[in-house]
Amino acid sequence: MSVTVNSIISGVGSTSSTRIAGSGSASAVTGTTNETTLATFNLAGSSLGANGLLRVYCLWSMTNNANTKTPRIKIGASQIATTSGFASNASAETNSNTWAQNSQAVQKTNVSMVTPFGVSTAALTGTTVDLTTDQTVTITGQLGVSTDTLTLEAWYAEVIYAV
Repeated sequence: MSVTVNSIISGVGSTSSTRIAGSGSASAVTGTTNETTLATFNLAGSSLGANGLLRVYCLWSMTNNANTKTPRIKIGASQIATTSGFASNASAETNSNTWAQNSQAVQKTNVSMVTPFGVSTAALTGTTVDLTTDQTVTITGQLGVSTDTLTLEAWYAEVIYAV
């Protein structure tokens, strides 16, 4: 089941501003090893500004075994965040921060959704998505074994506008 939320991010001014989109309705993938859309929302064009931030928080539950379950977040067709996969865990809370880099067409994201704060051996993910136009943000899940389950229990997105 996929949950779609209409855009509530719009018309921010030239100073700092925050808008939130999200859902507390669970959405799960099971019975397939294909990447499956669990939630989507519209990021309105120019809502980040040249130095803004898109933050996506997710609450997950999953089959607790050694099989891999992989969450991902995408802006348009560009993957901005993932983990190396959830294995041997029953739940997780993830956070993805995507920063505009003095341009609405260049972004950097910490690739690790599980440890967004602190240090990491992983390099930042660079993307060049045109954020002056509306973009669909997608949260997906993929299973290594189709008999497992990965559930997006709740999520929200926050936009912090910066000139």
